[in-house]
Amino acid sequence: MARAGVLKTVRSGRDGVTRVELLQPITHECRHTFASLMIAAGVNAKALSTYMGHANISITLDRYAHLMPGDEDEAAGRLDAYLERADTAARLAQVVEG
Repeated sequence: MARAGVLKTVRSGRDGVTRVELLQPITHECRHTFASLMIAAGVNAKALSTYMGHANISITLDRYAHLMPGDEDEAAGRLDAYLERADTAARLAQVVEG
């Protein structure tokens, strides 16, 4: 899209915001949306913390953990699968050695 087309789109967007009397998004809302989209995309919390410029991961988790519901079932499933693989590997090692 040419620069003139982009400017026209931005202007029409501003007109739309004014027309329905919505506030334009502020920086905090954009940051929160960015973090929400990163979480939805499956980015891990440590990477998100770095992207957000937080001093440590606890700041990220305190602010955005509520956006990660339902991960408990997935975590339990991953642990079960890991333990099953580990148990299978141990059994195979016994057979090979035994």
